[in-house]
Amino acid sequence: MFPNSLERNMDKVTYRMNLSGRQNQKSVLVDVTLTETVLMWARVSQTKNSEVTSICTDDLLAVQPLQTGSDVVDLITYRMFYVEHFPQRVMRMNSVVLSMGHSEAVSFLTKINLIINGSSKPRRLLVFINPISGRKKGTTVYRKQLSPLFRICGIDVDVVVTKRRRHISSVLEKYDLSSIDGIVTVGGDGLYSECMDALLRKQHQNSEIELDTATPTMSDIPVGIIPAGTGNVLVEFLHGNKDIETAVLHIIKGKTSRSNVAGLYENRKLTVFAGLVLGFGLCGEMVRDCEKMRWLGPTRHSAPLKAFFQRRTIDLEVTSRQGATTSVIEDTIGPNSRLSGPMYSLDMWVPTLVNGPRKMKPTFWDSSLSLHAVHKCSFVDHLRHLLKVNSRQTGCFDYDFVKTIQGSGFKVCLQRSHGSTRKHYINHDGEHTLLTSQSFDVRLHEGAIKLFGTMN
Repeated sequence: MFPNSLERNMDKVTYRMNLSGRQNQKSVLVDVTLTETVLMWARVSQTKNSEVTSICTDDLLAVQPLQTGSDVVDLITYRMFYVEHFPQRVMRMNSVVLSMGHSEAVSFLTKINLIINGSSKPRRLLVFINPISGRKKGTTVYRKQLSPLFRICGIDVDVVVTKRRRHISSVLEKYDLSSIDGIVTVGGDGLYSECMDALLRKQHQNSEIELDTATPTMSDIPVGIIPAGTGNVLVEFLHGNKDIETAVLHIIKGKTSRSNVAGLYENRKLTVFAGLVLGFGLCGEMVRDCEKMRWLGPTRHSAPLKAFFQRRTIDLEVTSRQGATTSVIEDTIGPNSRLSGPMYSLDMWVPTLVNGPRKMKPTFWDSSLSLHAVHKCSFVDHLRHLLKVNSRQTGCFDYDFVKTIQGSGFKVCLQRSHGSTRKHYINHDGEHTLLTSQSFDVRLHEGAIKLFGTMN
């Protein structure tokens, strides 16, 4: 019915076949050209200016046979799935139907499958779902938006619906990580943080190095984040949007990037890892109040108003540490690296945030952490600052009462207040932990975690 390949050399093969897009759309005769990096097709036409459609081979996802009921016995039909790109870095799965003769099909499918199977795309994933994240739609998101795409792409999954805090830790403690190609969290920033913390601790289960005093071993198990929570800040930083299907396709494509992690230490003992932000003072108290109202869903974020209206300061001394030694306490102290006095809060962002045209732009693998200390200010100025930080507006840290220092880590000491019984909390990626000592260290661990996706 169709001639064999029209053109062959070591780098390029061209086939002639029928192609159709949407269901019941009339097929057209096209020339399909395949190289190692791109697949292109153009309609066979008498004119020389036929429109060309190009797909990067990294965006090819799967090819499946179809039963068409065609009267043409020698015609073999397949549906090819691929990623289509849209503005705002949004991605969608699309497909076309290809019909070709037997000899063309054998050659074409052999090459396509070599490209798809030879890539870094995952074949088996461990999926954690938080059923109460955000609007409590985690399981629905997985069933309707993840599972169908994973099934099309031939990805096997092991699904765990979390039932309690630290459930992920108990699962990973006994899980054989060599049996999977990655982990997926369906929830918010907090679920990712719990997974990342448990994964780094898992890396040290059989290690002779003490995790409390050493830089954690880099994890080679990539983590993918599906934005089914309330904030979903990390996904927005990663992909430039909070679109669920885009996040799923980043996981399926299999491209990964390294990201920094911050460790919080008390009395030389590791308390928790964070992948997005560590917040102390007002930030910790606001997250604590939110957690008390988790049953309210997203509306619980109005709960911190009480903590904000109180706006209690804490007398602190903050020291920035420079260098890349393995010890938590032996870094050298650099110039212009001390802050002291009454402060409302400390924000330590793991991705470094710099001013962009309209939004703050994150850098995931910087060589230092940035600490933003909020000193005494008016109620109105403080509120304006917090609203800008919440929406990551450019210039959100450009206030006289916000002081910024950088370093490979920080030592924070609370100045004792006689008779004070005030409790202090740390916000780590939207979760909170009660501090048990009057001082703590924060340390940067460069590139400790691997994420599915490319950095924004």
